[in-house]
Amino acid sequence: MKILWIVNRPIKPMKEILGEESTSTSGSWLDSAFNLLITQKNIELVIASIDNVKKIISKKDNNVTYYIFP
Repeated sequence: MKILWIVNRPIKPMKEILGEESTSTSGSWLDSAFNLLITQKNIELVIASIDNVKKIISKKDNNVTYYIFP
């Protein structure tokens, strides 16, 4: 199953792609949901968000593809 997940802020793995420290608090439901979804082998997850970037950034890591838009 493919899931497109659009979030209003970059989650922790996206901040790591940007080379930034995550400012989210521990226990965020976004992080919890992400951690649950990545354990499901039958799910191909695509996560999209916006941030202060000049061009679209994309990265694939196992069964997760991240897109960060300006």
